[in-house]
Amino acid sequence: MKYTFLFLWLFLLISCMSRENNKKPIIKISDRENINIDININKVLKIPINNSCYISDITQISKVMNNLIIVDANKIPSVYIVDLDKNSIRELTSKGPGPKDYIHPAFTTIDYSKKVLNVLDIGKNSIMNYSIDNNFLFINEKKIPFNTNQFHYINDNKIIWSNTAYDKVSELSNFKIILTDSNFIVNAKYFKKDLYNGHSFDPYKRKFYNYDNQTYFYFPFVPILYTFNENSINEKYQFIIEGFDFPSVSFLKRISKNNRNYIPQLLESPYIFTFDIFENKTHILIPFFTQNSFYYAVYNKNSNESNIYTSKEFEKIINIPFLSPPISVIDDNFVSVIYNIDEMKKTLEINNKKRGLAELKRIIENSSVDDNPILIYYTFEQRD
Repeated sequence: MKYTFLFLWLFLLISCMSRENNKKPIIKISDRENINIDININKVLKIPINNSCYISDITQISKVMNNLIIVDANKIPSVYIVDLDKNSIRELTSKGPGPKDYIHPAFTTIDYSKKVLNVLDIGKNSIMNYSIDNNFLFINEKKIPFNTNQFHYINDNKIIWSNTAYDKVSELSNFKIILTDSNFIVNAKYFKKDLYNGHSFDPYKRKFYNYDNQTYFYFPFVPILYTFNENSINEKYQFIIEGFDFPSVSFLKRISKNNRNYIPQLLESPYIFTFDIFENKTHILIPFFTQNSFYYAVYNKNSNESNIYTSKEFEKIINIPFLSPPISVIDDNFVSVIYNIDEMKKTLEINNKKRGLAELKRIIENSSVDDNPILIYYTFEQRD
């Protein structure tokens, strides 16, 4: 009887521990009127321009050494190198089918250990490598045997990929995530696809990022942040944004039936139809869209406090109109873009006492409509 009781006690203890370990970490972001934040503008950077480097859209920004790597995968597919020391800009390489050229660059990663810039060219379905130490000179090119739009190197022999193929006939196309070795040989497949549709929504939006020596990723319409660490995929956070819903799989399947374009109906629905996740040391910032409205969900990782702002409320706090949603995190700063310099000149009212705004005013006054965009670096601070 004594041993039976001991066995039962151990079984219950292990069961409770197992349930505790499997408990999903949930972050609930609520709209709280009594939580106030300040937005500190830490840097204002006007992207330099020359006759051949006019940036119309920015889909990705990263930093290596004292260079910015800017990707325009949307309107004029290109990769630009901004030398911050020399305040100069140039295109990484020329466009074309040649061995050193790209056709449609869509995403970049930086291998800091090898000091290599990796560029995904979806035009040639290949990865192109450039030397960071040698002024970004071309090293080599390797073809990819599947379709993708984003990837990250986990280590020298492990790469995680976003799988964009939607052909049901192919077994590989049934999964959202692929893990390969450095030769692009598939080692594992993760996350069975719920939706097969040839229509792509926000194909070049960043869904992979590195933070704190780990690779994070998320999927459209799914408010869960995953992390890949060595050999396992884990849920880092599941987000609940109070007062807003994400579309269900059944709804998406219904509006995309027979492979029709589901995007117009999705845009008219009450659901969140697109979002991004950005993270720095103290905060998580989630910009999201629903119907014709744009919001910012801000979560303080230290205090667990949160708030939701309309784009107008956010612009009022930061005191900058025509500000894009964040595009990156650089040097622990969230980075947004000002594209419409001409409109800024007409409407900008600057509070010179706020850090960074006087510099922005000076830059705007000395800029023209033909100049490249302006980058705004900022962080959040709780206000008493």
